[in-house]
Amino acid sequence: MCKECDFAEKLMGYRYPCPKTGQWEFTHKMLIFIGTKFLMNFGCSVVLPELSSLNNTGEIPDIFAMKSGYSVVIECKISRADFAKDRKKVFRRNPEMGMGQYRYILCPEDVINPSDLIGAHENWGLLYVKQNRRIRKIIFPKGNYFSYEDYRFPCNLDAERSLLASALRRKQAKGEG
Repeated sequence: MCKECDFAEKLMGYRYPCPKTGQWEFTHKMLIFIGTKFLMNFGCSVVLPELSSLNNTGEIPDIFAMKSGYSVVIECKISRADFAKDRKKVFRRNPEMGMGQYRYILCPEDVINPSDLIGAHENWGLLYVKQNRRIRKIIFPKGNYFSYEDYRFPCNLDAERSLLASALRRKQAKGEG
């Protein structure tokens, strides 16, 4: 990373395209922003980026969303090392302990290949962020709603309820609810 990119990241919290290469160097925060917008545009009525709550597994999804009675989780990965670390988490090894009936990995193009999802991320969807900051669906249910049983996970309803209750408590504390 060049000095200009490093300065922009520290100052703004995200990176501009590198002035030397013209390429985006995506940060985790930037992927969460892009993924949040994607789910909102996809019709999710509730989208909660990086919201922590006390739950029975310690899972803090990068993005948790609800659409048509289904729960969706997107995990943002900027490197293969980050992805490998995620595979070791207890709620990845035991899918019924995790949040989200539908689960996706969002990463810059070609950081993670579809074949990498075998194992702890079996049946997860895969979304690439292209250099123009648009999302390309690599593995994603067809249509405008989630209906494919092959990709649906049993989810930890207690953890999901805890997360939603935490969001409502925060909203009330701000006087918005």
